[in-house]
Amino acid sequence: MNESAKFTLVGFSALMAAVGLGAFGAHGLEKSLSEKSLATYQTGIEYLFYHGLGALALACLGGVHQISFKRSRIAIMLGMLVFSGGCMAYAVTGQKFIAMAIPLGGLGYLFCWALALKELAAKFKK
Repeated sequence: MNESAKFTLVGFSALMAAVGLGAFGAHGLEKSLSEKSLATYQTGIEYLFYHGLGALALACLGGVHQISFKRSRIAIMLGMLVFSGGCMAYAVTGQKFIAMAIPLGGLGYLFCWALALKELAAKFKK
């Protein structure tokens, strides 16, 4: 299986997790978390969903334009785990050390798109 096909699986997995975890948050956590914690949880879900779609875009563009996007793929997965996962974990546990790591995941998302722009621009510069 080529890298684009493998990363398509990452995108679909992220989307499936966003739907499942979002439903869990809406129906299983609504009575046990504060409004602020539910909003934090929802932020994690939204970013996971958006970046699941972004992962699919990277997989498609990588296949079409013969670009690996390797560093972008690593960065987006870091963002999914640390930012999105961190938001959800912090909302449920309230552990401050998790909240302190969440911005690193946000940087992962930013680096993903900056690296993707750089790689795509380099492809068309030739």
